[in-house]
Amino acid sequence: MPSVNSSVFSSIDYDQETKTLVMTFKHGKEYPIYNFPENVYKEWMAADSLGRYFNDNIKDKY
Repeated sequence: MPSVNSSVFSSIDYDQETKTLVMTFKHGKEYPIYNFPENVYKEWMAADSLGRYFNDNIKDKY
């Protein structure tokens, strides 16, 4: 999985074919999200803060 520059996540991976997002938190817990929109993934990766974007746009919505 690709590592990311984040104080919250150790890695975030997205599979375009299956539209599956897998995020791994710094504490080691891994969470998959199925049918995750690619455009949201791209916006997230471009965000200044991955943790803030996650809380504002992804958490409790997918």
